[in-house]
Amino acid sequence: MKANRILIAEDLELPFKCDLYVLEKIQEKYETVPTFEKLIASSEPSISAINFALPLMIREGMEIEHIEDDPQFKNDEDIIRAVSISYRKIAIDMHMEFAKCFQIKK
Repeated sequence: MKANRILIAEDLELPFKCDLYVLEKIQEKYETVPTFEKLIASSEPSISAINFALPLMIREGMEIEHIEDDPQFKNDEDIIRAVSISYRKIAIDMHMEFAKCFQIKK
């Protein structure tokens, strides 16, 4: 299975995935999934919400693709520190991936 990709720096694209596991963690932190969605889909996205969910989504993408832990990313903070793309662009990409969880396939 392949995960989608997110560009977090000009030369760094990583797999990422929003699935039930990620949604569960989001729900645990924000009480409801729509509460989180409002935080990343607003005109001024929450950096805190991005910093919480982005590493979850990237680690889930890496797990799906059976990528061993990258020594460059020993912890979630390493992923966040690698981001050099606008947080608004990251939020848009995260929201697009998030929205895929709710699409109905025909």
